Amino acid sequence: DLTLHFWGHEKEGFLLDLMRRTLLLSDWEFGEEGMYLVPSLLRDNRNDVDILREQVADEQTDYMCQFDFSGSYLPTGIFQRLVCLWVNHSGRNKASEEPILSKSNAKVWYGGNVVYLRKERTKICLTVRDEDFAKKALSITKSMLWKIKQDVMGEGLSWDIILENVNYGKGKINTDSLNLNRSFATFKKAQKLKLAPWFETANQEPKRDIPIENFELNSFLDAL
Repeated sequence: DLTLHFWGHEKEGFLLDLMRRTLLLSDWEFGEEGMYLVPSLLRDNRNDVDILREQVADEQTDYMCQFDFSGSYLPTGIFQRLVCLWVNHSGRNKASEEPILSKSNAKVWYGGNVVYLRKERTKICLTVRDEDFAKKALSITKSMLWKIKQDVMGEGLSWDIILENVNYGKGKINTDSLNLNRSFATFKKAQKLKLAPWFETANQEPKRDIPIENFELNSFLDAL
């Protein structure tokens, strides 16, 4: 209604398409038709407290990885665009529940699998509950961040990936309120060790990478 009021019927479609392509807006496929998500308009609310409390309660049975931007910086809008892509991807699976969202936290379903996203000062944290979905969720999120870099941010955006080492046991590294009982490994070390659940074990066939370059949004989401 707001775009229609300011832009009229003629330009409304153009504006919505532009915002989709720049990952500022996602179609909201949960319930009423003709609704859109604009993550930059989300505010801190009760959802932040509820989502954080839920993650703390499940920290012994979930799996976390971090996308660490501290080597450069985490620009405004990266987390919001990542949420936009995850919500768009979620909405394409009719079994997904409606996401729970706030300014700094998101709980998104993909079918029966749950993904938590959280923005910290220089990090984006991804947490999943299902061991079998952890590798897929990591691959999807990596591809989404690369698409944001390719389509919007350019070469100035860089990050390191840090993965929870569940084989080493909880209680080794204290980095923030949700990581008090977690141990982490760098992406390269985890890859070398074929660290479960993030990488294939020796008796599993490697899967192809998700294509990123020169993919329009729907084709990209189809490939995830």
